[in-house]
Order: sequence, then C-alpha cells, then structure tokens
Amino acid sequence: MITTITLNPAVDKTIEINNFNVGNVNRVTSVILDAGGKGINVSKVIKNLGGESRAMGILSGKSGQFIKEYLDDIKIMNDFIFTDGETRTNIKVVDPISHTNTDINEAGPEASLETLNELSDKIFKNINSKDIIILSGSVPSNVDKKIYGN
Repeated sequence: MITTITLNPAVDKTIEINNFNVGNVNRVTSVILDAGGKGINVSKVIKNLGGESRAMGILSGKSGQFIKEYLDDIKIMNDFIFTDGETRTNIKVVDPISHTNTDINEAGPEASLETLNELSDKIFKNINSKDIIILSGSVPSNVDKKIYGN
C-alpha cells in the first residue's frame, strides 16, 4: 500500500478570468473546487494511473470536510485527523487569454504536538515493511520544516 501524508492540505479554488487585470474589477468565467495539497495530489495521480493509495494527514472545518467527501466520492481511501480551525483555501487565477497563472495560498491552521503525535501513531499502526510512505507538501506554520527528515 502507498500512503500519502499531507500535513497542510488545501481546497484549491481555480478561477478563470479572461484578461485578468490587477487593480480593476475582473469577471470570473468559471470556478473549479478541488481537494489539494501535495500528498493528496499524489494520491489522485496514483488513482488516475489505476493504483491504490491511502491519503492521511490533518483536516479542519468545512473545508476539511469538503476534502474528505471529495476523496470519498472518487474512491481514494483516506484516514485523516480532524482538528479545530479551518483547512486552507488556495486560489488559482488562470487567464487563458494572457496565458498566466497566479496562485494565492493561505497559510492554513497550526498543528499541535498532540495532533502530530496522534497522526504519527495512526500512520505506524497501519503500515508494514512493504508499504511506501510519501510525505510531501508544505507544513503548518508552527511545525519545523525538517519534520519530514533531513
């Protein structure tokens, strides 16, 4: 089994705007909401290639619930820890006329040591020596960036 770990997932909100112009009113032509975060994206690629994975990590609030339901709907096994706060939303502004992409990423909620330990326990209870674990993506602002290893 491949297990992906996402400590700071996000709802990716992609908005398309023709001729995006900073400092002016812009009209959105389309909106797409997607479960995101590097580990979750890896799980989606594995699914698209016909494989199976388990997505794990930390989710919060309504945005976190959206991510869980999204993964459930596309049949990606998942097992997240839910905490207080709100999972971040990242806005992607795509301008197909100018061929530009602009990302506006929120920081996301902090993660307590208790939550990180709970997640660690959950991960290690569900793996064996043949499993692959993928740790990827940004980490909560209060977590040392070396948490994934040196």
